[in-house]
Amino acid sequence: MPNQIETLTKDFMADLAVNSLDQAAIYTANVENVSDYVHYVAAESLGNPTNGARVRGIGSGTNPRNYFQVNLPSENYNIERATIASGPNAILFGLGSPAGILDTTPARAQMRNRYGCTVQYDSEESKRATFDANHVLLKDRLALRLMGMSKNEYSFKKPNVDRDDRLYGTLTFKPFQSTTIVLQGEKDNRAWNRAVRIPPTDQVTLWYHAGQIPRSGYTTDKPVFDNTSFTNIAANPIFNRASDAPVYIDDGSPVRSWLNSVTVKNPRLLPGVDQTYDADTSHSLNDPNILPFDVNVFGTRRNTILGGNSKTGAPLGSACYALPAHSAPAGGRDC
Repeated sequence: MPNQIETLTKDFMADLAVNSLDQAAIYTANVENVSDYVHYVAAESLGNPTNGARVRGIGSGTNPRNYFQVNLPSENYNIERATIASGPNAILFGLGSPAGILDTTPARAQMRNRYGCTVQYDSEESKRATFDANHVLLKDRLALRLMGMSKNEYSFKKPNVDRDDRLYGTLTFKPFQSTTIVLQGEKDNRAWNRAVRIPPTDQVTLWYHAGQIPRSGYTTDKPVFDNTSFTNIAANPIFNRASDAPVYIDDGSPVRSWLNSVTVKNPRLLPGVDQTYDADTSHSLNDPNILPFDVNVFGTRRNTILGGNSKTGAPLGSACYALPAHSAPAGGRDC
């Protein structure tokens, strides 16, 4: 069966100054990396960076090493090459995604001494350093190779950092001319607080400019909703009833579930908006006066300090975002 296969060597990716297969995906065919494609559920991309690559427009490809599936994202410091197999042929291995696979081949210890190191930095003050030490213990019989990488990667959105410290070791043993035994192992200590590339769904603009919207029923911007009664809430042009939606207060308060809370409607629901064109499509928040484009709305609170593998809170856009610049009436809560 014909199949599209691309092989990227480590030297080729080094010439492009890319440090992972995800970054190199933009130079391949039919593969989108996390900068091209972001999952609709933003928290998935934040919680698991291996969800970033989409193959053939279908979905995320399988991430194996030597064709064995792993959960650890690839990093170029300890690989020899990367192979992208697009299409359903990946299923023939029994574990592959119908979209394809993005395989990496880890480095092996060689029967010659070799040592090296690299240092890299960028305009966002990101720093990355690697070392590679290959040493022959028994000539033509036994070799040991140790490789390491440490990086602090930042972007224009603050606070936003990807901290990754890795150590990799491999042993090659040739007891007989026709026999080779290879042992490989890697330790990774990683924490990230990634900000998604796309802005959140707009559930604040109508409230922020309520006094300027014709027939809104409000004469001032940022009105307070008295949730002691939900009479005629369905006809309210600004608010939707949210029941027990989790509410995030931008004053350091923890996320909580509030009874009888409300959320702000999306601008696509305004009178005059072409519902045929915008059917089932929510508008993004594109007003830098409300949400600056260089701010990570998760801050450092998505986990205790940084992201890690855990997911906390609700997907961005499904939680209510309340501003502390005003107070609710007695007996009520606002959002």
